[in-house]
Parts: sequence; structure tokens; C-alpha cells
Amino acid sequence: DEKRFRSFVRIMKGDTCVATVEQLCLHVDMKAGKTVPASAEVWRNLEALAKAHAGLALPEGAGRAIGQARA
Repeated sequence: DEKRFRSFVRIMKGDTCVATVEQLCLHVDMKAGKTVPASAEVWRNLEALAKAHAGLALPEGAGRAIGQARA
């Protein structure tokens, strides 16, 4: 939506995935101290990118919870 943008990136070395990063970015008004809709220009750019990728399957690992093993 206009306040949030999620991305998932795979870093490849040849045909091998060597790293991934998933981010949830929030558009924040620092003066108001809360998330707010992005400007129309920013939203247009993000929406165009999202529409271009809409037909693609989610990459393996996207949305998976991050945890830490305990000894």
C-alpha cells in the first residue's frame, strides 16, 4: 500500500544464490512520528514496479520468519 513496500533480493554468483535480503520499508513522516502515505510521485514509481512483478511467483524464502538458533 502507500505506506509500506516489501522487497526481496537474491544475490547470485553464477547460478548459485549466495545471499538474500528481505525488507519491509515504511514511509514515515518524521515530524508527525508516524507512517503516512508516500507522495504521489513515489507511489507511482513503486506501484509501477509492483505491477511489473505481479505475475511472478514469490521467490523461495520470501516471507519466511527469521529466527536464531539457541544452544
